[in-house]
Amino acid sequence: MNPRPSIPRSLLLVSFLSACGGGASVKADTEPPRFFEGFPRGTLQEMPGVGASVYAEASFQRRHAETLGLDLTEKGLLPIQLQIGLRGREQESAPVRLDPDQMDMRFYLPDGTVLPSVWADVAAKLTGNDRLRDKVRRQSLEPGVLPKYENASNALFVYFQLPKKAVVEDQVLTLQSGKYGQAVDVSKGLLTFNVMFENKLKQFYVGVGR
Repeated sequence: MNPRPSIPRSLLLVSFLSACGGGASVKADTEPPRFFEGFPRGTLQEMPGVGASVYAEASFQRRHAETLGLDLTEKGLLPIQLQIGLRGREQESAPVRLDPDQMDMRFYLPDGTVLPSVWADVAAKLTGNDRLRDKVRRQSLEPGVLPKYENASNALFVYFQLPKKAVVEDQVLTLQSGKYGQAVDVSKGLLTFNVMFENKLKQFYVGVGR
């Protein structure tokens, strides 16, 4: 069983405030999201004993269709760009990797809603087109040993399953329920995942900007 990451107090507070009325649903036209400063976009963690650190930065690209060839939010997926790699004097030999069975990647919306990750192959199959399928695969992050950060020059996409009846316009995601809707700002969300280091898991929390 994959370990569940412990959620930072700041995210729990956001969820609590939403439950208490801060994120109340509205009738008909949905209000814009309440102002929320969000989480730090980049995160740096030192890997003890090897002289290397892992740096990760995430973002939501409103115009991701220009890169991938289609708007995946219309297909029920939320694409997030993640740039991740190693820094430090021992970065070339540090045994740090993303393990496909252990990375347990998730995306937390500002109201506490959790979006599970899906594999790049799922996103590629939704294109229905061989050319676009290959394009999505080339632009997707694959598990494996982390490169030096400067070699990870292009941020690559990871994908998350949107709730049913969710609509994304710009960076605003509206969760529909009957005639009601609740709006949240995707760029204020939190990406969580595990990195494998010497057969131990290290948890990462990365704020998603735009």
